[in-house]
Amino acid sequence: MSINSMTGHGVGEVFFKGARVIMEISSLNHRQFDLRLDLPPCLASLEMEMRRQIHAVLARGSVACRGHVVSGGKISVQRIAFDHGLARQCFQEARRAARQYKAPDDFGVSSLFNIPGVARIIPADGSAVELKKPALRAVRRALRQLRRMRVFEGRALEREMRRRLRALETMLAGIARRRPAAARQYKGRIRTLLTSAAENAGNKKILRDILALAERGDIAEELERSRSHFAQFKELLAGKCPAGRTLDFLVQELMREINTIGAKSNDCAISNLVVKYKSELESIREQVQNIE
Repeated sequence: MSINSMTGHGVGEVFFKGARVIMEISSLNHRQFDLRLDLPPCLASLEMEMRRQIHAVLARGSVACRGHVVSGGKISVQRIAFDHGLARQCFQEARRAARQYKAPDDFGVSSLFNIPGVARIIPADGSAVELKKPALRAVRRALRQLRRMRVFEGRALEREMRRRLRALETMLAGIARRRPAAARQYKGRIRTLLTSAAENAGNKKILRDILALAERGDIAEELERSRSHFAQFKELLAGKCPAGRTLDFLVQELMREINTIGAKSNDCAISNLVVKYKSELESIREQVQNIE
C-alpha cells in the first residue's frame, strides 16, 4: 500500500554531551508542500538543510517543525555578551548624578543587568557546529515517527476508499442495467415529438425539443469513461508514488461523468442512483483531500 495521509506528528530527541536536542514535526492537509520552521538561534544556520531533509520525505502537506535545545554538560547554547564600555559610562553617570543631586551613590553592579544593551544573551560560539549532527539526527527520528503515523492513517483511508469505490461500481452497474429501458423511453419521447411535429408543422417549440433530445443522445460513453476512471483509481491506490493530486482529478472527472448521466437520463430509477452515487463520491472526495 502506497497511500499516505497528510496528517501526522513526530518527535525526535537526541542526547549530546549532556544536552538535549528536541525536534517536533507535525503535518496537516495542504494542496502543496508548505513548511514552517521555528528554530532557536543556535540552530538557525541549519534551516536550509532541514528543509531539504524534510521535503525529501514529505511530498505534500502543511508542515510545522519546531526545534528546542536544552543546555547541559559540556554544551551551552547561550552566553552573556557584556558591554564594558557602556557599563563604565553607566557608573560614571550614576556618580555624577549622585554628586549633583546630593543623593546616596547606591548604584551597584547588579543594576547594570537591568539596563538594556549592557548585558545580552546571545548564541554560544561554536554551538551550531557541534549541534549540527545531533539536530539533523533528531529531525530524522521525528520524520520516521511522523511517517509511520501517516502510513497507518493512509492504510485506513485506502480501505475506506476501496469500500466506497465498490459501492460506486455497484451503483454504476445498476445505471447500466437500467440504460436499455431509459433508451426505449428516450426513443419513445422522440417518436412522440416527431408525430406532434408532423401534425403541427408550425410549432417551433416542438422542433426545439426534438433538437435538444437529439443532441443529448445515449449514456454509453459516460458509463465507459467512468469504468476507465475506476480502473485508474485502483491502479493509483496500488502504486508506489504520491497520488493525491491525480486521485483528486479523477474524482472531479467521475463527478463530471455522473452529472452528464443525470442530465441525459429522464429515467426515475437512474436519477435516484445518480443522487446516491454523487453522495458517495463526495465522501471519497473528502478523503482524497487528506492523501499525500
